[in-house]
This record gives sequence, C-alpha cells and structure tokens, in this order.
Amino acid sequence: MEELMKVLSQKMKQMADQSDEDKRTHQELPMPQEEKGTDNLAAMDTELKKIAAKLNGKSQ
Repeated sequence: MEELMKVLSQKMKQMADQSDEDKRTHQELPMPQEEKGTDNLAAMDTELKKIAAKLNGKSQ
C-alpha cells in the first residue's frame, strides 16, 4: 500500500509539472477584439479615477 501511494504521488507530481510546462509554452496571444476590450476597460478605469478625484475634492 505504501508503494502504491509513493507511485501515485510521483505520477501526480509529474502531471502537475507537465501542466505547468504546458501553461508556460502554450500561452495564447490576445485576439484584436480582446485587446480592444482591454483598452476600453483601461480608458473607463482612468475616467472613473478622474471622477472619483473630482468628487473627493468637492466633498472635502
């Protein structure tokens, strides 16, 4: 039983290592639509920060 646990543990570690390696080597580049969406989110975030700064300035 102990040997079985040892083998299973080793196999699980091998699978985890392979999964990590796959993630590093197969990272996909964002699609143009995704890039545009990210740009839009960044612009919206900037605008919200400006609004928050104005509101904080007025409420003080």
